[in-house]
Amino acid sequence: MIKPLKDGIRSIVKVDFQGNIHKTFRGTDRDKRHANEVLVLQTLEARNCPNVPRLLDYDNEGLWILTTNCGRPVEATITRKKNDQLYKELEENYGIKHDDPEPRNITYSQKLGCFCIIDFELAEILDSPQEELTNAETLNLNWFGYSDKGQKENNEDSWRALCSSQSIIRRSTLGESWNLCQAPFIAGIADGMGGGGNGDLASKYLMDSLQWELSKIDSKYLEAPSKDLLTRICNDLNSKLKGAQAANDELRGMGATLALAFLFKNQLISANIGDSRVYLFRNETLTQLSEDHSFAWKQLKKGEINEIAYRQHPRRSILFSSINGSQNHVYPSLSTIILEPADLILICSDGLIDGLWEKHIRQTLLDHMTSDNSVEDTTMQLIAKAREADPRDDCSVILLEVEK
Repeated sequence: MIKPLKDGIRSIVKVDFQGNIHKTFRGTDRDKRHANEVLVLQTLEARNCPNVPRLLDYDNEGLWILTTNCGRPVEATITRKKNDQLYKELEENYGIKHDDPEPRNITYSQKLGCFCIIDFELAEILDSPQEELTNAETLNLNWFGYSDKGQKENNEDSWRALCSSQSIIRRSTLGESWNLCQAPFIAGIADGMGGGGNGDLASKYLMDSLQWELSKIDSKYLEAPSKDLLTRICNDLNSKLKGAQAANDELRGMGATLALAFLFKNQLISANIGDSRVYLFRNETLTQLSEDHSFAWKQLKKGEINEIAYRQHPRRSILFSSINGSQNHVYPSLSTIILEPADLILICSDGLIDGLWEKHIRQTLLDHMTSDNSVEDTTMQLIAKAREADPRDDCSVILLEVEK
């Protein structure tokens, strides 16, 4: 069964029973518009753009294309700021300039868990920023990670730093320097929940499972990371936890937050579920790439409350999403950036945020950039400052420094 979605001057659009989109071009210059959209979609896939339709099939004589479905229109709800940000990322990160950068060409895909951009029949292909930087720069990574249990009896945080070398996933040693143009680097933090010892068990189980899940993924996907890949990893981890709970009643009720950073060549893709965070520090500016999955955080970002009210909010720690095995699918918040030399990537559990305001984190990272401190020194400084302000919760930090 095919359901009509649009019957316009320039195209007819329908959706089939599998949810895929059929678009037939008509009107002025239909052959040129068809050829251009095919080429643009092929280019976007080659450049690993995650939030656009995937071209499944096309016909040059019938002037039709078949693509994946990018969800529902959000023209009535998306903000102008978010709209402009999406088109800016499309051009700066993937070298595609949309001819109509308006909300009518933005959708939201529940399956992908992100906003998407559609309709590329008149879009312009620019030089790829990724290819330019990859050819011009060889990026290396220095890093350090540490976890402190604070005043808790058990540390409910766990973290991993993993490297892919010749398709073999292994744990990276502390502070090991890594060439990002040779193989991927993956870092993650899980903060356990559940009580009765289940919190530390859940976080350790997720981090142990992360290496196992990555080892099953074809190396060609690890070397072309995408938001789809990180979404798949998060859902695989959730399924494993669900299976473990089904096999052992004592594990029911346990869960964890998760923050992941996947770096390869000049690209960073991050994913998070819950309130463990990923930050970018660049040009003296601290930017949270992740999103806290709490209603208090949403109020903060909407400007309904200030940071003082947020930190004192009685429901600040109540999360509407975590990896806990109670649902069939999880929908991580995802972000993609092109890395630059001197970038700092900070991954942390909420124990760091309990102790430090963002202005204090920013100042510590700024001090790092203007001193001879190593990433180990700065990591330990962040944890020490957080412990001094609030020693109750466990606190984990992984700090990644990109250099030429």
